Amino acid sequence: EAIEGLRQLRKETLAPEVLGGAPPVLTDPHQVFTIDPRDIIAGAGLEAAKAAGWRYLVGQPPGIASGGSSSSPSVVVGVAERNGVHRFSNRQEGWLAQKTRQAIDIAAKIPQVSSGSYELRMLRLPSVSNIDALWLKNKGPGEDLIVPIASKSSDVVAGHTYTADNFLNLVRGLAAKPSFDNSPRSSQGVH
Repeated sequence: EAIEGLRQLRKETLAPEVLGGAPPVLTDPHQVFTIDPRDIIAGAGLEAAKAAGWRYLVGQPPGIASGGSSSSPSVVVGVAERNGVHRFSNRQEGWLAQKTRQAIDIAAKIPQVSSGSYELRMLRLPSVSNIDALWLKNKGPGEDLIVPIASKSSDVVAGHTYTADNFLNLVRGLAAKPSFDNSPRSSQGVH
């Protein structure tokens, strides 16, 4: 059903006119994972991450319309699993697609990635400084790598490469900070 939803998206939302006359191309599929901030604070590693769906970049194929460059995404589409069934869940346009493409390009140039065996994933931590990151899951010996796509924290720099341990240590500190509390408070001592 997810593939049918993506086909429908192609027909209705990503018509060739939207992409400068070229048919859309789905590229760079990557599974999306999330980690509960409480698990991070408790010292859990990436093994505590839970699968939440899939994302695909959508863009033009290389050629004249794209200036001969690689597929330039204008949209990111998401597929979520609900009750064991994968379904189209959302589309995002603009900066997130561009930042994701930039992070993937950065990751491809990391020496150990180009010479090793890594699986492209996304790690989302919306409740911790709205961090979205590429998670490069090492399928061989060695550490996983993290390349943040976006973050509201100056401690986690988008486009920088972190080992999984270094990244989690930074995020652990952010997750432990008290978050904004919007709950009503009683007035004390007011006469």
